[in-house]
Amino acid sequence: MATERKGLAKLGSVIRLSVREMDPLSRLQPEDLGIDAATAKEVAARLHMGAVRLIGVDPSTTRTIKGDEAKGTQDVVIPGKSWLAPIQAATRKARDKLNSNGLQFLGFEGARFVPYELQAELYELFKEAKKEHDIALEAMIENYDKIKTDALLGAAEALTKVSGDNEASQVAYRRILAKYPTKDQMRAKFGVRWEAFHAVGVNQGGEELTEREELERVFEQAEGMMAGLRKDLIDGLKTIMDKATEGGKLRPASVSAAQRAFDRADALNVLGDKAVIAAIRRGRALLANLDRNEKLTPEFKSEVESVISLMEGDVADAVKAVQDTLTGLGRRKIAE
Repeated sequence: MATERKGLAKLGSVIRLSVREMDPLSRLQPEDLGIDAATAKEVAARLHMGAVRLIGVDPSTTRTIKGDEAKGTQDVVIPGKSWLAPIQAATRKARDKLNSNGLQFLGFEGARFVPYELQAELYELFKEAKKEHDIALEAMIENYDKIKTDALLGAAEALTKVSGDNEASQVAYRRILAKYPTKDQMRAKFGVRWEAFHAVGVNQGGEELTEREELERVFEQAEGMMAGLRKDLIDGLKTIMDKATEGGKLRPASVSAAQRAFDRADALNVLGDKAVIAAIRRGRALLANLDRNEKLTPEFKSEVESVISLMEGDVADAVKAVQDTLTGLGRRKIAE
């Protein structure tokens, strides 16, 4: 028999995104640079020794801009991107989508509260991002032997230049070599996964809570969620206000970004924060009446400021106003 959803769980669930990635750097020690043990500790406290990159650049991404001999200009080589770049881009894409589709949820690192209506789209993007992540990972592993050989060659040359062709550089080289995993170990160092949790609010430690304590935790989560949504909307409006202060124009891209911000806030306002509802309505009206060919006026700035002021009230009051939505208990007082 299905458990009846209550409180925040009626509106959405908490989704956590977890990402694994190997450390691409091997930190150098003072002895790697030929610094004797007697002074190594003092040197390490005063200087950063730097690091050796275990994963280098994908040569296929390096570009050369040809010079013009007649003009006396030389070729310019634009360094390529690390083999890790497309892997990191895929995980960043998933993280950004989670952040834009969810609200902060206290106590869950890397997690957001996501309304049910937005979850199908989010999961599809997660699957897409994981596919891109896995393809890029396999491409790196397929080229792993050459990546490793090139990186070790560069490390050996650098260590020899710094500390000379001596025992110290050879020991440092062997230590860096030992940092490299096998291909299978490398594959296991990377991963993307997501989990969904019921947003009961609240009780993650399994402790027994009184009805009052559970409600207080629900309200605390709601307050954090509403405050986070208000802050995101205020930050977006302040960007528009800065343009108005400069006496500039809003480019079409800026107007579109503002409209998307209002749409996002509308979709995430599952608790029905009346201040956010009013701000979205007035903000959309401002954009609709904006003459994009004219410079922004002081009056426009004043209007934006008034929209921001709508959301600068006490969030706790807004939480009290939505107790029915949060608990289904109405406004009845919880016994002391």
